[in-house]
Amino acid sequence: DYKESDFERFDVEKEINYANVLNRCLPDDIMVLGWAAAPDCAFKARFGTKSRTYRYFFVRRNLDIGKMEEAGKLLEGEHDFRNFCKIDVTNVKNFKRIINRVSIRPCIDDNISSSDQLL
Repeated sequence: DYKESDFERFDVEKEINYANVLNRCLPDDIMVLGWAAAPDCAFKARFGTKSRTYRYFFVRRNLDIGKMEEAGKLLEGEHDFRNFCKIDVTNVKNFKRIINRVSIRPCIDDNISSSDQLL
């Protein structure tokens, strides 16, 4: 667990806008929305976390939301994901992961036409 003082070395005013830098390099259909500072240089995102949250945004169009929710529920729980991983036998011995929740929600934006709303 981290304390607020672990982040004091970051001066937000002087920090590089990483989202803008990355978005200039990424294809148009991929976008970085934000970033967060790690508490110290020894922190390793791959091995030092207790959990992660992923958010994906899709243009709604003709997607079958019911089928997406149904498929997402099949991923919930503990599963062995070794067939989805680059095998790294030096660092990874356990390929089981727990997915606590999958949810599909509309992301309403008044500036986007109704057929192009995001999920």
